[in-house]
Amino acid sequence: MEAAIEYCVAKILDLPVTQSELSKKYGVSVGTISKRAQEILSDEWLFHTSSPITSELINTVRWKKQGQP
Repeated sequence: MEAAIEYCVAKILDLPVTQSELSKKYGVSVGTISKRAQEILSDEWLFHTSSPITSELINTVRWKKQGQP
């Protein structure tokens, strides 16, 4: 899950990172990162379950979904 969280945060903040890089770093498959990233970015995971995501990250996701810079 850590790899997917790092991937999502990087993408939300427009930081250069690939799933392949994180796959090697964390020793998990690209497919797992992709699947978990989709779950993290879904409303169900972010907003309807208890998760370690901070309020700042949730606000960033909301702003990005609304097209804010």
